[in-house]
Amino acid sequence: MARQCRIVLHPAGNDRDLRHLRPDRVRLGVPGVFAGDWAWAPNAAGELRIPVGFVGTLVEVWNGWAVLTCTRDVAEAIVAEQQAARDRYRRQLVAQGVTGADADRMVDESLARLRFDGEVIVADESAVRDDPDAVARIAPDADGRYAVMGRAWM
Repeated sequence: MARQCRIVLHPAGNDRDLRHLRPDRVRLGVPGVFAGDWAWAPNAAGELRIPVGFVGTLVEVWNGWAVLTCTRDVAEAIVAEQQAARDRYRRQLVAQGVTGADADRMVDESLARLRFDGEVIVADESAVRDDPDAVARIAPDADGRYAVMGRAWM
């Protein structure tokens, strides 16, 4: 998967040089690799890393947040990775002795719930923000691309 991303994103169609993808080099309208704060996870040595990135196109900057659009396949991968992050956190809580409804509540207060409702991503941050109305619905644009973060779910 990583090699395929490098090939797709490289201007020459190979995976040799990805300097153009550095965050300080990505420009409006240009593809790049991004991840959310939820993606931080410890590696085998206990160091925090972001082991997964997602391909998107930078379309604007909103309130300091990068707004990227992505395909349905990438949006599905984001939803799956968010659930994996929720699962990791819940396992960590259980290992610390927090179980049942308490663990569920703590996970919900820390990480949004993401799911697809047909073609629409539902980003439920109601527990994170302590606001029952903090539920965003992210529909694809006319080209079938999703603006997965900025302007909606952060």
